[in-house]
Amino acid sequence: MKLKLLMVVCLGIFAFKTFGQDAQKVFDDVKNITVRNFGAIKKNNVVKGYFSFYEYDKVDKKTLLFRLNLMDENLNDLGTKDIEGPKDWELISTAYDGNNFCFKFYDEKAKTIELKVYDNEAKEVASNVVDLNYKPKSNSKYQGYALLTTPMMLL
Repeated sequence: MKLKLLMVVCLGIFAFKTFGQDAQKVFDDVKNITVRNFGAIKKNNVVKGYFSFYEYDKVDKKTLLFRLNLMDENLNDLGTKDIEGPKDWELISTAYDGNNFCFKFYDEKAKTIELKVYDNEAKEVASNVVDLNYKPKSNSKYQGYALLTTPMMLL
């Protein structure tokens, strides 16, 4: 009886030592981020990929470093791009034409829209800033946002 109890205790200690050491993980460079947007990238209403857009770091008082991650339809990483922009930036729409990703950013304070185009490896291909000279009929941020997200706004 004592021999069986001794064997059970020894096996328990051995199992604890063996499996307890494998459960260690060290995380370096941990950051607190704020997700600004996450969504699907579509071409002709078919999902071709996904993106995540989040605040990564603070550059100065008015500028933030954002990180844009691109993934394919199977969530495999295509690339990551760090972008500096105003702290009021919002990513309001995305598109894909088969070769390039287009992102439309809105800066409420400056009343501008910035279009950025990236290839499949998240390298910037083109960029354009459009100044909006409109005064919404309402002071509501959401009604102004609805005006910006309509496709005909930039035509």
